[in-house]
Amino acid sequence: MYGRLKYHLFTLLAVLLLVGCSSTTSGAEGGFLFKPSNNEDTSAIGSVISELPNGENLERVDLHTEAPYGITITYKEIDKSTTLEDVVKSNAVFLFAFAEKAEWITFNVGEQTATVDRENIDKGIVAE
Repeated sequence: MYGRLKYHLFTLLAVLLLVGCSSTTSGAEGGFLFKPSNNEDTSAIGSVISELPNGENLERVDLHTEAPYGITITYKEIDKSTTLEDVVKSNAVFLFAFAEKAEWITFNVGEQTATVDRENIDKGIVAE
């Protein structure tokens, strides 16, 4: 009886130790975006943007990996019925949620440029 109990307690302890030792970092230290040596972040952001409205017109994505962290997104010419403001409104909020460390995003559409930062996104303020 005691042999089985010891065996089950030992097994439980071993499982708890294994689970506890395999934890991953998250938050500020282990955030997804902006690890300067990791080029996969650019492709991940590009993949997300290509699925957003006007994503088929994506030309280039640049990550700025020194504080303040940011993203520059360049689109090809887009449909005349779509404005730069439409692109910013439809994509900025989602991108800020996805790219946790990004403090600003610049959108380039043709000859137009707009920058939005995390502080002003809730207020609907876009700096051109």
